[in-house]
Amino acid sequence: MSDRAEEIMQAEQVMWFRDEYKKGILWANDNNSVSSQQAMAKRSKGMLKGASDLMYFNNGILMAIENKIIGTTHNRIHLLEQIEFGKEIEKQGGKFFFCFSFEQFRLIIQHSASLETEYWIDKIQNSKNKSFKFD
Repeated sequence: MSDRAEEIMQAEQVMWFRDEYKKGILWANDNNSVSSQQAMAKRSKGMLKGASDLMYFNNGILMAIENKIIGTTHNRIHLLEQIEFGKEIEKQGGKFFFCFSFEQFRLIIQHSASLETEYWIDKIQNSKNKSFKFD
């Protein structure tokens, strides 16, 4: 359910960007693999663990946008990999965001703003469970 809902949200984001916004460059990272063999093949071609769903580059700033749906549960290790990827982007002068809605995506793209990302990073890093629920 969560993967499909995230795919639908991401498609809506990309369509709005391509049809209406059209400033800068937006692209997706295909990091989903159906098997460990497929994941190894993708890594050999440059796939990065934890790379964000969407990348946006505009006016010399790179933004990593990781889509999540409120109410969904995710593997905490994978979330920590996504946070590490985001921190690396920030070390290089970029920005990292968790995004939970189409409206929030527009805010991120248009104003480089999201108030929730630090809150979620702190909650994930301090969790001791194997899975983490965005609630």
